[in-house]
Amino acid sequence: PFFQQFGNYLWKIVSRGDFGISYKTGKNVTSALLERFPTTFILAIATCVIAILLGVFLGILAANRQGSWIDNILRLFGMVGVSMPIFWLGLLLILWFAVQLKMFPVSGWYGPKYVVLPALAMGLTFTASIMRTTRSSMLDCIKQDYVTTALAKGQSDRVITYHHVLRNALIPIITAAGSVFGIALAGAVITEQVFSIPGLGSLMVNAITTRD
Repeated sequence: PFFQQFGNYLWKIVSRGDFGISYKTGKNVTSALLERFPTTFILAIATCVIAILLGVFLGILAANRQGSWIDNILRLFGMVGVSMPIFWLGLLLILWFAVQLKMFPVSGWYGPKYVVLPALAMGLTFTASIMRTTRSSMLDCIKQDYVTTALAKGQSDRVITYHHVLRNALIPIITAAGSVFGIALAGAVITEQVFSIPGLGSLMVNAITTRD
């Protein structure tokens, strides 16, 4: 019966990690997932590195220049970055850096150069989100009394920013950064299609289109 088959299928997944056999290829699904996982994992890690480093740096810069033209430009970047679809940004990066400037390959996965554009496509989107979180958290901490005390003691702006303010602003930043990895794995579904990367995303889309 159907429900017994479905129950057996779920039990095999939970007990042995066995997802069964592919209808189309006849291969073990778990083996296919394990073959593709390293590619998606590397892409997600590269995305996290770009997003966290750029996002925290730009957030600190925007908070320290609150109300200036730098802050306004970065806030505009944050709004555009959060709103722009990953697939659209990916196509723009391909057009600029691969087709026109010929700095990076258009698609595929054959070495470190092939990681740059897809990681940038996802990383810049998450950079905007982490930057906004960092800026907001930094501004909340800058208004605290301990910052005023540090200024009164004559400590430098650098020490105040990195030793006092950033340390206390890290909790929401770490929370936002921690979620980037999981979202990056999900965002890889679209990015891998745009850049023809043989990862979990392209495997899943192919399975859906062939009803596997």
